[in-house]
Amino acid sequence: MNTHKETMPPTPAPVLISVYDRWQHLEACIEALKKNPEAKETTLYMVSDGWQHEGHRESIEKVRAYILSISGFKEVRTRFRESNWGMRASAMDAFEWVFSEHDRLIRMEDDIICSPVYLQFMNEALDTYDADHRIFCICAHTHPKFQPPRNYPHEVYLWQTFSPWGFAMWKSRWMEFISNTESELEHLKDRSVWRKFQKVRPRMATQKMYLQGKIHNDGRLNLHIFLNAQYSVFPTRNLTVNAGMDGSGTNCGLGWTYPQQILTDIPIRIAPDIQPSKKINRNLYRIHFSVVNHFIGNALHTIGLFDPLYRCYQKILCLKKPR
Repeated sequence: MNTHKETMPPTPAPVLISVYDRWQHLEACIEALKKNPEAKETTLYMVSDGWQHEGHRESIEKVRAYILSISGFKEVRTRFRESNWGMRASAMDAFEWVFSEHDRLIRMEDDIICSPVYLQFMNEALDTYDADHRIFCICAHTHPKFQPPRNYPHEVYLWQTFSPWGFAMWKSRWMEFISNTESELEHLKDRSVWRKFQKVRPRMATQKMYLQGKIHNDGRLNLHIFLNAQYSVFPTRNLTVNAGMDGSGTNCGLGWTYPQQILTDIPIRIAPDIQPSKKINRNLYRIHFSVVNHFIGNALHTIGLFDPLYRCYQKILCLKKPR
């Protein structure tokens, strides 16, 4: 008698996408997701916020008609709001909805374009690091200027920060974040704690903005990761691109290099016993918090020159492309 018990493959984590009125961005996002072999076994949760102004109604109705036509997934679940909840309230409710039915999820915005090995990486990483409570979440986007150190043995790395451009998370970590919000903000009143946080994530916002709740969830998640000495797992090769850096997004505006970033189609090898790398941390700090990125870039935004310069840059790129 055959006593071997076959191991069933784990069910892929559901994908949660929030959308407002950009149906073309959403269509590109969905088409990229469908190129992942795991998509056909994945449940897709779609949350559409209500229109803030009557002028947005037509485009939102177009978005919802497209959502109802989506195929290629195990199931498509929808939540169409009758009124405008706003980005933050709508997102919090969406997390609560999915986590009421699952113990993990993969989160995307409507303008994220993913690699065909994106879902494989996210699901394998969720399985691998589930019991490792140093890890808060799995992030898919790596900065275009990032290069791992020579002889770095892994295809993933740890960083004490958060990236919203495609991430995966467990319900247990999310509930810890929600339950600790008030106590963490109280802890941040200590100026020494604030100074230490600024050494990790400088110039994201002022201490007063954090304490008054005037920051988006990305900033709060960064604070939670810092205060709990946790990390996010990132791939050394990029798995997502933010197509909303074309000026249509709410928080991103225009971007110089992100939309042209190359996506890998080679699977990322997961390293179960990954440790932080000081060389990688120094490299990432220089990339993200350089003088050019923060002082010159912010100055150009302030005087209104960033957008026209970016458009000129885009035209130059188009001229360089072979016809």
